[in-house]
Amino acid sequence: MKRTDPQATGLSVRICEASLPADGERLMAVIHEYIAWLNMDLSYRGFAQEMEKFNELFTLPSGLFFMAQADQEIAGCVGLLRHSASMAEVKRLYVRPVFRGLRLGEKLVAALMVRARQLGYERLILDAVPQTTVAQALYRTIGFQEIEPYYANPVPGTKFFALQLHQHPGVAMPNPEFPAAIVALDAAPRSKPSSYPEPFASRMTGREKRPLGDIFGLSNFGVNLTRLIPGAGSALRHAHTKQDEFVYILEGHPVLITDQGETPLSPGMCAGFKAGTGNGHKVVNRTNADVLYLEVGDRTAGDTATYPDDDLQAALGDDRKWRYAHKDGTPY
Repeated sequence: MKRTDPQATGLSVRICEASLPADGERLMAVIHEYIAWLNMDLSYRGFAQEMEKFNELFTLPSGLFFMAQADQEIAGCVGLLRHSASMAEVKRLYVRPVFRGLRLGEKLVAALMVRARQLGYERLILDAVPQTTVAQALYRTIGFQEIEPYYANPVPGTKFFALQLHQHPGVAMPNPEFPAAIVALDAAPRSKPSSYPEPFASRMTGREKRPLGDIFGLSNFGVNLTRLIPGAGSALRHAHTKQDEFVYILEGHPVLITDQGETPLSPGMCAGFKAGTGNGHKVVNRTNADVLYLEVGDRTAGDTATYPDDDLQAALGDDRKWRYAHKDGTPY
C-alpha cells in the first residue's frame, strides 16, 4: 500500500521508549528493514545472535530502544547497549524512508542522550558504515568526534565516533525539537492498553489512554488524556506510596470511588490523590456516554502500589516498568 506523505498529512509522531518484549516483534521487523536497506552482511558483528537475544539485550540494565511512533507504526528507532558502567554504544539508528524529512533521527538521538545521562553514562560510542552518510553528519553536528576503531571492522570506510556526555553538556544536549503544541486528541493511544497481568488486564477493556507528556519530552511526570466508554474503569482501585496523582474531568459524569465512598464527578471537577495515604481510588463510568479526563502523575523512583480489592501488589523498577505479584509475594 502506498503511504501518504506524513509531512502533507500532519501526521503526529512521538518519541517513546520501547517496552520489551511487547514491542519486540515490530521493532525487530524495522531493524531487519534497516539491514536490507544497508544491503550488507552484518555477521561480523554477530547480528543473528543479537536478534536471537534481542529482548534480553535491549532491556535495562543491559540496554534499551527508542521508537518514533507514528499512529500505530514505528517510523524509526535507535538503541543503546551497555559496555560498562560509564560507557554505552548507540545502535541501529534508522528512519524509514517514507518518514524522512521530519528530523526524526535528531529527535531519536536527543531522547537517547537524555536517557543515557539519566542512567549515569559518561561516554557514548558508535560505528557507522559508509552508507550512513546522513547519520554521520548528524553525529558530527551533535558533537560526536571520530575515534580509532574499538573493534576490528572488515568493511572499508567504516567510521567510529564517541561523545563525552558530561564534557560538553551544551553540545551533548541538542534541541530535540518537540512540538510547540498539538491537538490532544491527535496523540496516538498507548500501544499496550494495560500493564496489569491477567486476569486484571482484560478488566481494562474500554479504557483508552493517549500519552501527552511524552510527546514534549517530559520525564518528571506523565500526562494522559483518558477516555472511558460506558461501563469502563480508570484502573483497579489502588494507592501509591510515592506517586501523587491528579485527574480533571473534561466530558461526562463518572463516579470516583475511594475509601470514603462514592463521589459523583462532572465536567470541570478535579480530584487529587496524595502519595502515602493508602487511600485506594479509581474512576468508573456507569453512564451511557463516554467520559474524557486528564490524569497527571509523577514518576518517583521506588514507587509501589497496593490494590485493596484485588490479590495484587506492584513495584516500579529502575527501568520504569511495573512488576506485579500476589499479596503473598508470588510473582504473576
